[in-house]
Amino acid sequence: MKYNNLGDARTIDEYVKKKVSALENAEKKDFKTLFELMFRERENVFCERCKGFKVIKTTYGEARDHIFLIANAIKHKMPGLTQKEGAVCGIYMENSILFIEVFWALILCGVKPLLMNLLLDKKSLKQAAVFAGCGDIICDGSKAGELEKDFGGFSVTAAEALGGFENAPGTVSGLDFDFAEEIIFMTSGTTENVKLCCYTADRFFHQIAYSYKIIKKNGLLKKHCSGELKQLAFLPFYHIFGFVAVYLWFAFFSRTFVFLNDLSPETLTNTVRRRHVTHIFAVPLFWNKVYEGAMKKVSAMGPETVKRLEKGLNIAEKIYKLPLLGNALGKAFSKAAFKQVRRKLFGGSISFMISGGGLIKEDVLKFFNLIGYRLVNGFGMTEVSITSVELSNSVKRVLTGSVGMPLDKVSYKIENGELFVKGLVMASYIVENGVRKKLPEWFGTKDLAEKRGKGFYILGRADDLIVPESGENINPDIVEPALFVPGALEICVLRYGSGAAVVAKVPDNISDNDIASVRAGISANALKTPLRGSVAKIIVTKDSLIPEGDFKVSRKKLIKKIESGAVRDVDDVKTAKANEAALSTDSAADGLLSEIITIIANAKNIAPESLRPDTDLFGDTGMSSLDFLEVISEIYQKYGVALPVETDAEVITPLLICNAVDELLKQEGGERL
Repeated sequence: MKYNNLGDARTIDEYVKKKVSALENAEKKDFKTLFELMFRERENVFCERCKGFKVIKTTYGEARDHIFLIANAIKHKMPGLTQKEGAVCGIYMENSILFIEVFWALILCGVKPLLMNLLLDKKSLKQAAVFAGCGDIICDGSKAGELEKDFGGFSVTAAEALGGFENAPGTVSGLDFDFAEEIIFMTSGTTENVKLCCYTADRFFHQIAYSYKIIKKNGLLKKHCSGELKQLAFLPFYHIFGFVAVYLWFAFFSRTFVFLNDLSPETLTNTVRRRHVTHIFAVPLFWNKVYEGAMKKVSAMGPETVKRLEKGLNIAEKIYKLPLLGNALGKAFSKAAFKQVRRKLFGGSISFMISGGGLIKEDVLKFFNLIGYRLVNGFGMTEVSITSVELSNSVKRVLTGSVGMPLDKVSYKIENGELFVKGLVMASYIVENGVRKKLPEWFGTKDLAEKRGKGFYILGRADDLIVPESGENINPDIVEPALFVPGALEICVLRYGSGAAVVAKVPDNISDNDIASVRAGISANALKTPLRGSVAKIIVTKDSLIPEGDFKVSRKKLIKKIESGAVRDVDDVKTAKANEAALSTDSAADGLLSEIITIIANAKNIAPESLRPDTDLFGDTGMSSLDFLEVISEIYQKYGVALPVETDAEVITPLLICNAVDELLKQEGGERL
């Protein structure tokens, strides 16, 4: 195969080795060196994007020239920013070529880019920006008005206004650029508090330096299609996984990025097939959705097609597990047996795919690898960047879910089941609640892990462990797959008091009988797991378990969503709707309910607005028996009716009290006093 994008090298190995050598031998390990090496091959295609039916290509040389123009514009249009020592500027943008051009233009101007996590709420974003010392934000033009409103006191500039600044005073070549020394990331929205992680250029030098060893271990990583290697620019560049594994690793070697017009499943799969994408790196949520979509299409073809697919996957797995020739025979079988499946999914150009940022389901990992693609597991965090990826050529090992061995300049150790990381690729320092902190030599990830043979395995989060009265530590990630029942789309196990709660996401169109089956099935399955006797609550909901924009379920966030009523049991929703319907037909009862709620709120010393008609007074507000007696006494004083102190109802709500008072008033002819 002929390559036209390897500079003066004859082979990919020679090209990578030469470029890594130039990096390692550079006098200074700074962003200027990184920039010059990254944009050295001017004729290589930096990115492809579609505009209608037209494919627009931009070379590294064109992108480099535009970066200088934007830097020129920043110097002249934002003098207050560029003249400030240690200045920080936020980038609030989706993936695009403009994102990368603005990123480098800021660095050229000596300004530290703050990569703003668009998945975070505005309040958290603003707080993080303040802690970073950021007063300026560059955003997509469409978001300028929105940010000016939400970020009062910040200077907001539309990125589009910085392009095409060719006629600014001074020339591009005559500008004196003082490269910034670091960039700043925000932790993803799955942690409870936003943390800033600051990286100097030398940390990225170490990330890139082991590239040659990586492709030596697994040749699929360097595989091109028709002489080109194309990375799908799907993961956000403001995310550590997206910036390092997607952008940095491939941009350093001047490979091509393919941008998406939107994130719909159809656009994604069509783009991958038509643009001959070779590499896709994404989070488990992405792979889960693609897998679910593929299985829906297979199911639509009838039960016989489903059986044939399942049979083929079982045969492939058995072949891959054969000693000696299993890998070679398995590849041959997958290539022949699942040709049509691959053609309808991503096509035949894909050579390597990585899942990172969370646990991936076993069925999903098996599906992609057994139909002939290579999907491996990796590990990294915003605080430590990318630290390992499974590089084995053995599909049998890949199917175990290993995240591989730590990469060069990185070490792992396990203490009390928790993974600790040490290495030269970790953040230079972090900022937490405005306080700058140096990372410890060994950083505790709070991820449960174990080492088996030549690989490490991530088992779940230490702070998600459930410890019931039996004293046994139960990992929810381990038991969740065993709880799945027909009708459940997602299952999440949470710590609940001294036991556990199981949350099941179901389709919007599910019937009452199927909801009952889901509850019963989960309850029965739980008895076969370490959770037996420890499940205190089963919540069946149609609400999303994942906050909008997040990549995965955060159990801490899910608990808060349940407490706030953002995730509700379908039975509670039905009861609330019935209550609302009843109230809408009885304005007198509506007024009585308002008065009852005020009495309850006064007894509990809480705001009446915090109480709903269906609020469980004992379960949701923590009402004590003394509080309840006070409510009964106040009702007697006000209405002259005596409510029974004891009740057989499992749940006491303001509406139930209102109905009881209303009924007693009718029976006894009582009046409001």
